[in-house]
Amino acid sequence: MRELLWMSVVAVLSLMTYGLLFCRSRSVAFLLALSVPLSVLLSLLYFIADIFTGQGLTSAVIFHVLNGFQNENDIGMAEFPELVALVLLVAAAVMGWLLLMERGRLRRIGKKGRFVLLESVVVLVALVLAVPLHPAVAEGRHLWSELAPRNHEILNQELKGIPNDVATKGHPRSLVYVYAESYERAFLDEHAFPNLASNLIELERGGLSIRGIGEAPLTNWTIAGMVASQCGMPLATISSAMNDPGLGRTSFLPGTSCTGDLLKSLGYHLVYVGGADKQFAGKGNFYKTHSFDEVVGLNELGGIIAPDFPRSKWGAYDQDVFRAGLAKFHELNASDQPFALVLLTTATHPPTGFPSPECRNVRYGDGSNGMLNAAKCSDVEIADFVRRVEADARDDVIVVVASDHLQRASGASSLFERKQLPRENLFFVRGLGEVGMRQRTATTMDLAPTVLTILDLPVEEVALGRNLLGEGKTMPEKYGKDEFYSMVESWRAGLWKAWEPKASGG
Repeated sequence: MRELLWMSVVAVLSLMTYGLLFCRSRSVAFLLALSVPLSVLLSLLYFIADIFTGQGLTSAVIFHVLNGFQNENDIGMAEFPELVALVLLVAAAVMGWLLLMERGRLRRIGKKGRFVLLESVVVLVALVLAVPLHPAVAEGRHLWSELAPRNHEILNQELKGIPNDVATKGHPRSLVYVYAESYERAFLDEHAFPNLASNLIELERGGLSIRGIGEAPLTNWTIAGMVASQCGMPLATISSAMNDPGLGRTSFLPGTSCTGDLLKSLGYHLVYVGGADKQFAGKGNFYKTHSFDEVVGLNELGGIIAPDFPRSKWGAYDQDVFRAGLAKFHELNASDQPFALVLLTTATHPPTGFPSPECRNVRYGDGSNGMLNAAKCSDVEIADFVRRVEADARDDVIVVVASDHLQRASGASSLFERKQLPRENLFFVRGLGEVGMRQRTATTMDLAPTVLTILDLPVEEVALGRNLLGEGKTMPEKYGKDEFYSMVESWRAGLWKAWEPKASGG
């Protein structure tokens, strides 16, 4: 759809040229004054959204518009001055055009007319291309169409709750889970990118990896990927009661149980550490709602490491997130209590990556691709963190390294497409006592019951997720990948109930 953006841009430039040089009619000028700024606004919205998503106007954009940029502590457009400058420049150009068009129209009143019929047809076609056929309008209609209830009988049949009577088979295992931002398996392809991720490849060879983990709709941005892998369900981007426009400002999916809720009921101490402000995209409220004891974000890191740590556009650099994570790990590891420590990196965040200052000399190849440089940095930092954890960990500690979602709109994703590499999420586990690779047709939703199984908890199903170490079929295996993805898109309204608090005693 984004390939059609140029048609709307050409159409609006044509309308602007017509308004400056030929328009004499007051009514036509009024129509242009409405349609041109609207089309320009839609194009800016679409262009900026596409920079971050690589897919134009998506559910992720809607989510962040409703949530991510309303809180005063959130990371907003002010962190991207080049985009702010673009918006201001375009706004000034449109205002100048409006003024010049009206002055020119007044000068042309009373002059000899031209072939009005042809002129009207051309203007009408341009207007249609500029607004009604704009890709932002088309994708907006598609998102709206997903709100119509469809296939809900299958959703109700397949959506499984976490059992209330789950107990560990023996001594409960503890977990260190690293979400590697957008670090999909393609980075580990040695034929396409020799020596890019050699450390992670070595770590994976010493553990159990699961391949074939795709990305279902409504799971393809960070908080959605976390919800998928911890709650086994897609993230519907609006509440059914329409009473929480901040989508998680006060609570986050209170109507569903996630892995954190089960682990807390079994006596686990739960900690999340990330570099962004914990209010961004509702991550802090997600972890608080789902039983985490500590949620460490940008503003809390200073109390664990030096308070004057450097910052990127997305918050703290990974070097300091891992320092804080290692400090928390040592605290948790020294206790007899089972624990789960979850970390999130940001170095490979699109569009160009944000590698740590300590990686200033880390380059991949000739260093011209910023995202590959960031991926090389992440390879070093993640592996170093895992090795430090494993050097001191109790025997019961399991370490997982996984993508939160696939890479989007970056110098790396374009290479993946050009090289025709399979697009799948990274997932491997160390400390399980099993080495090798398992191939499944799966999504990140299947990681919720899989991780619980790894922790010796007999849970085969969590919401739409199925245990990848078991014999049962995943949803893509049962219904077919394309059909399942289509059903997920049609279930948005049915998933709204997850935003509704559970009834007392329920």
